[in-house]
Amino acid sequence: MNPPGADKLSCRQRDYSSGPAYVLQLFRTQTVFDRLHDYFHGGFIALRLASSMTMLVLARVLQGLGGGADATVVESILLESFPPAKRGAATALFGLAIVVAPILGPTLGGWLTIIGRALDFLH
Repeated sequence: MNPPGADKLSCRQRDYSSGPAYVLQLFRTQTVFDRLHDYFHGGFIALRLASSMTMLVLARVLQGLGGGADATVVESILLESFPPAKRGAATALFGLAIVVAPILGPTLGGWLTIIGRALDFLH
């Protein structure tokens, strides 16, 4: 099932049954990717300017809309960018980064904080 008017937009004729795939068929992948980043960064700026808890929650929702849908678009970019023989390796590397980053980020951040505090005592 293709969206109405897909033939007029010269989109690929495939079966798109999920929401992100439908959006990616209507617009260029780079346009969707850029728009999601705009939402994410707009939420970040709103977080910095938040003066109440309500504003803080709304800014996090905006950030979540941009960042949450980002993984689907990145996966689509990977599948379009690599030939079928190399898609498995590309998606595995992407998945590895998604799994390892939440583990290493806080660990390295804590280690750098400890090292920074230790250096403060040396001066």
